[in-house]
Amino acid sequence: MRTKRIALLSVVLFLFACTANLGNIPWHLDIQNWSSHQKANFFMKTWMAEKNTYDSMNAMENKPEELVPVLKAKYEILEKSRVPIRTYVSIVNSGSLPDTNSEQEIINFLRQLQMQYIYQ
Repeated sequence: MRTKRIALLSVVLFLFACTANLGNIPWHLDIQNWSSHQKANFFMKTWMAEKNTYDSMNAMENKPEELVPVLKAKYEILEKSRVPIRTYVSIVNSGSLPDTNSEQEIINFLRQLQMQYIYQ
């Protein structure tokens, strides 16, 4: 039973690694140089990748007990970040420039989504 949990945790960490560094872009360093459209696109793609990871992990039958709080935390962050990200994208698509505070809020959400596996 312990071996199954270790294997499952390894799969979860692998999925995390696949989504955490999309395209090997050091986004936390380079994002300041991106256009608003690039940022909006990145925010949506990253959020969707995290949502897909959540959905696939949550769909597993007989989830290990250790995974349940991780999924709960991930869901809460996904829900908190959904509206700010969509608002940011809408502002950019309308031709306006979003403020840097909303950008930083979204970046913080994305970091929380990606780092929560490590700190749970």
